[in-house]
Amino acid sequence: MKVVQLVQLEVEGEEYEGHVEDPKVVAQIQKASDAYEKALEGLHAALAEAGVNRVYRENPAPKVTAAVSKKKAGSGPETADVRTWAKSEGVSVPDRGRLKDWLYEAYEKKVSGAALKALVAEHQND
Repeated sequence: MKVVQLVQLEVEGEEYEGHVEDPKVVAQIQKASDAYEKALEGLHAALAEAGVNRVYRENPAPKVTAAVSKKKAGSGPETADVRTWAKSEGVSVPDRGRLKDWLYEAYEKKVSGAALKALVAEHQND
């Protein structure tokens, strides 16, 4: 019998997946992933503390048909999950209706603390 563990992770929007047999390698991947997340949180906090805000640029919309432009089911986080997360982080969101795109992005990137407060302030008039 052979026991393997499925490793799945996303880094900077790129997805990785594979089967790993050695538990030490799995632990090493987890340790590196945790260090990456901690460093990223530290970077976000340092940027927010320094008053450096993320820049959102409007790109021209691609020319697509209505059928293609609709969001595919399962292509992103569920609105209810984002809404629950936002409320748990102290972000004021409506109980119903569409949420702003930046909230979905913040949810997916696990933004929190000072970095999230900076995003909220940046988008308070959206």
